Amino acid sequence: MAIVEAILEQGDPELIIKTEYDALQPEQFKQLFDWMYEENLKIVNYTVCLHVKDLKADSRFSRLDLKDIEFMSDALFEGWQHGLPFQKNFERPHLVRSSEDQQKEYIWVLVHNILAGINDIQSTYQLAEEKLTSCLSLLYFFSARDDDHNFIIEDQYLAYNHDRKKMHHAYASKKGNISAKSIDELDPELVDLLVRFHDTELKWKADILQAAKNFEHYFRSMGISEQMKYLKAVITSLFGNTQDQRSLAAACSVFVSGTNYRGSDVTFIDTRAWLFDDFMEFFMLCETSGKFALKERIMERFKVFCKNVFVTTLVNFDILDSNVHATIKDIVDWLYFVYPNHRPIREEVRDQ
Repeated sequence: MAIVEAILEQGDPELIIKTEYDALQPEQFKQLFDWMYEENLKIVNYTVCLHVKDLKADSRFSRLDLKDIEFMSDALFEGWQHGLPFQKNFERPHLVRSSEDQQKEYIWVLVHNILAGINDIQSTYQLAEEKLTSCLSLLYFFSARDDDHNFIIEDQYLAYNHDRKKMHHAYASKKGNISAKSIDELDPELVDLLVRFHDTELKWKADILQAAKNFEHYFRSMGISEQMKYLKAVITSLFGNTQDQRSLAAACSVFVSGTNYRGSDVTFIDTRAWLFDDFMEFFMLCETSGKFALKERIMERFKVFCKNVFVTTLVNFDILDSNVHATIKDIVDWLYFVYPNHRPIREEVRDQ
């Protein structure tokens, strides 16, 4: 249908019908397809500019660069716009600015290397929002309280087409929440970790980001059953979405063992056996309707356990990032080596 519409649009409909469709020459078909590709199907590179509420820049020159994701103060964002090639076509530059009030609780985020159709502006927002949400979920996990995950990616956005050197102003219909943290106050060690993390292209990166997004869903969800579903999804994401609950419970017991008990009267194998049963019960409850009182009683405990598994995985993958073949099984094996089953649990704090 699209081909017929394009043919009728490009030529004389009556003449085409009169001379019949078969009269068109192969060269004409090629020209038509080339035109359709250039106008509608060609994939181009965009930078999408998103306005995020609940983050701010304390300085006019605040900037945080996490590879394809760049947080900018309003002044630096204005400077970036000044430097775009299309500005030379105007007597005065066309700029988008935050109001003074917005600058107290908003920040601009540039999401680079978004690949989408040459006229598919709506997709650029969806792709950029997904990329940024993963990044913010990880950032907030380390820098905000559980009930303080309030960032909002606003509906209005800019999409700069690098091929056509054209800026699109667009709007995406969606909803969100409120409040503001400063990128200038992030722990320097956290910034270093995030920079290294976003710079890697190893397979485990996607698992970490998916787990972080599931944590974000957990923090924003209301019902106890929904919260448990997302906590379980944190674990399954880290283990490549496996649904083998016995293997998951065994691995999680290795991660958590020693962090939940400080006495010296038991060994690691004792606590691992207890935790294995606990995690099996947790996974069972995640798939069981009702039993709200029991779920409420164990929720806080397993939130801590899941956080422990997540952080231990991220930190150890960061250490193993030069090993292309590293998997989460390597971390489990390392924990077994450092904390063997026969070793007593001591009072000293474990260093994972």
